[in-house]
Amino acid sequence: MIALFSATGNTRLAAEYIAPLTGNEPIVPLLTLDQSQVEGCQRIIWMFPIHAWSVPGVVEEVISRLTFSCDTEHYMVATCGDDAGMADRIWARLIKARGGNPTGAFTVIMPNTYVLLPGMDTDAPDLETRKLADAPARLRFIAKAIRHHMAITDVKPGAMPGLKSGLFKSFFRRFLMSPAPFHAIADACVGCGACVSECQTGNITQSHKGAVPEWGDNCMTCLACYHRCPRHAVAYGNRTAHKGQYHAPESLPGSDEAAVTSPGANRRSGRQPDGQER
Repeated sequence: MIALFSATGNTRLAAEYIAPLTGNEPIVPLLTLDQSQVEGCQRIIWMFPIHAWSVPGVVEEVISRLTFSCDTEHYMVATCGDDAGMADRIWARLIKARGGNPTGAFTVIMPNTYVLLPGMDTDAPDLETRKLADAPARLRFIAKAIRHHMAITDVKPGAMPGLKSGLFKSFFRRFLMSPAPFHAIADACVGCGACVSECQTGNITQSHKGAVPEWGDNCMTCLACYHRCPRHAVAYGNRTAHKGQYHAPESLPGSDEAAVTSPGANRRSGRQPDGQER
């Protein structure tokens, strides 16, 4: 099973590409995951974007509600624009605390989507294209490792991972994740409701069809609303002024080929510890 949380579309692309390559794994929305779905599951591939060099808070909340069998394999496949800090270790601790076996962890570089700090913006078009073109080869490597039950940790922590996933993460969550600055730009918003439908926590509402949207308090600043607005009418204070939007494609290059060459359901045959563990 692939437990998927995707906000701006990068992790969805990765999950849809990797699913046929790991035995036609069913993709389950992570935020709806409950205990009955993990009972008896031999393998769970946790797929989510890196938030503040860590596991997204909503993913932490879901895992904390579950209990796992020690026989279940758990893999983390996280997407990030650059690096992941110590997210793999944070994820492993979460899984272990619920009785699970964190088998392996991987990161996949995808187009950058975080634009709420000075100097941070979406990637230039050529870099975005290159990242999307490079992702399939990375995902094929990850899929092979998962199929063969390899115990591998292969992530890109970046510089100062402890500082980023510790102090910086705490700073982000305390001071940079308030939904208060979100608003619709009045002369651009047409009340289409795209931001409402894209919000996975149901935090954005409209009083009626065509009305200007309003943001509540249950926000994870994933920026799905900002990037998916067809009018570029969603703003976060003045931090998003003159910043770009990321529009995820329908699929990654070669997705059809990946589906055709799917190895099918893989029988459990014991791990092959061929990888380099960190």
